[in-house]
Amino acid sequence: MINYTDISIKNFEEQVDILYPKVSLIDGTASDIIKKMGRISLSQSAKSDSLYFSLSHTFSSAKIGLEILNAICCRTGVLRDDIAINFMASILFCNIGIIKGILDDDHPGNYIISKTDHIKLDQNGTDSILWKYKNYRSCRFIENIPFLNTNTNDEILSHSIGFSDFMDNKSPKLFQPGMIEKHNRATQLITLMASNNHQRTMTEFFYAANEANVMDHKMFSNLGEFKEKWAQHFWDTLYPDVAETILLLRGTDRGRNIVSSIYAHL
Repeated sequence: MINYTDISIKNFEEQVDILYPKVSLIDGTASDIIKKMGRISLSQSAKSDSLYFSLSHTFSSAKIGLEILNAICCRTGVLRDDIAINFMASILFCNIGIIKGILDDDHPGNYIISKTDHIKLDQNGTDSILWKYKNYRSCRFIENIPFLNTNTNDEILSHSIGFSDFMDNKSPKLFQPGMIEKHNRATQLITLMASNNHQRTMTEFFYAANEANVMDHKMFSNLGEFKEKWAQHFWDTLYPDVAETILLLRGTDRGRNIVSSIYAHL
């Protein structure tokens, strides 16, 4: 039987090894930390039954994140360890809170959504039903893992995770996003737009967002309308969130391939 989790972890670690020979490191600590974070994230993501936020999604976004780090290194010649670690942690864990039962305070049908509140949800739904609460839950997951908590900056991760959900237009953004926050948000969009199987990914995204009730039904009342109108919505509303990252990715061969996929799907 094929173990896709182990394959994804091995592939991710190979991608980290491709990146880090280009970077001047004292002892290789950063690459080791990123590999361990990848193992934690991908192992947990394999438990998700969300149509969209799956092991495949986490792996795809992680690969795009590593290519963004590669592009930063190629442009500036320098990649700070703390930037690389916190950026990859943001990508690897920004959606992990969507998984039911991932927190110690979760119980079947009853899930923690804040420091003091739980919510009762239909057991028959997929993990997508926790979409609205995944930002808090993802931060809580990181806090509960000593390895993650001690090797990352909780303030940066909190901001980056909160800023990553491009479907969340109601939560106030009370800070000026920095490089990590901007590139993480862009990574989430690029992962959707650059998927090799774009039509299937868009379908999975629509039904997951619809189940979570985060889809704007006034704009996208059904799947057909979503696919028809999404490209224009991207250009009108979301493109500014990815423009800087797209410009950065154009600086590498693999990055240009990612950008080409986005434009082909638009």
